Amino acid sequence: MPEINLVVKGTNETKFNVTVDPQTTTVVMLKEIIETLDSSISKDNQRLIYGGRILKDEELLSSYKVQDGNTIHLVKGMPGMGGMGGMNMTPEMLEAMYSNPLVQQTTQQIFSNPELLRSMIDSNPALASSMTPEMRQAMMNPEFMRAMTNPEVIRSTIQMQNAIARARTGTSPTQTTSPSQPSGNLYNPWAAPTTTDTNNQSTAPASGAPPVNPYAAFMDPSQNQAAQQMLANMLGTPWGPMGSDPNAGFGTTNTQTTQSTLPPEERYAEQLTQLNEMGFWDPQKNIRALVSTGGNVNAAVEILLRDI
Repeated sequence: MPEINLVVKGTNETKFNVTVDPQTTTVVMLKEIIETLDSSISKDNQRLIYGGRILKDEELLSSYKVQDGNTIHLVKGMPGMGGMGGMNMTPEMLEAMYSNPLVQQTTQQIFSNPELLRSMIDSNPALASSMTPEMRQAMMNPEFMRAMTNPEVIRSTIQMQNAIARARTGTSPTQTTSPSQPSGNLYNPWAAPTTTDTNNQSTAPASGAPPVNPYAAFMDPSQNQAAQQMLANMLGTPWGPMGSDPNAGFGTTNTQTTQSTLPPEERYAEQLTQLNEMGFWDPQKNIRALVSTGGNVNAAVEILLRDI
């Protein structure tokens, strides 16, 4: 079979023209070609969609009846996070990010939709496998995660980490505070219980084994930051409406307010067109997916693929 020309189109207007032999080219080979054209798009993070189906790496393109001039759609998955790699934001950067009103709004949307958060975690095997059952349970608790992304809690984490670092190096602290009691009495849900807490707990029945603490995985300040980094990584990928710029969105309040009053068919008209082009034709499912993800096409595709 002769070679054919294909268009690979991303959700962010990225477009590549490639020439392949569909009888000898597998999906993963096409991904490798895309990576050579744009090194920022790792083949491991690519999802290729054609006719409303996600293409499997080991399959030949001919098995999907791809024809000359057809368009294959590229959706970026979450970056690999083995060993929590790639999350290089400093605590100060995390604090600044979570102080951004638009980031706060986005995280609230995520926390109010456990199904979306579960999809964000499960869509990446490396991320899912790196989480203990306790970490997963904690992250699925909206109140816990709201506290985790509270700028004051992040500031507490920074103070605790600094105190631990001083203790290890023998440096004299500039403040007389203990790691479990940051200065200013900032709220820290992972600190040792206060006297009041201890007195209140003493009234509880003492019989039986102590209950398992689902948040034990986050008692270490470094684990606090790991969870904060994990969520920041979600927000900083195509999954997250913030994209790669945590400062994006300032000064757009009026536009957002206007858009929020529009029906979803109008608000997400462009995204609906993109989903149609990918082969997702059910308007109700498409709208539900876009509404639940705040209009993020990549995240909506993940939800739609789970229903296939």
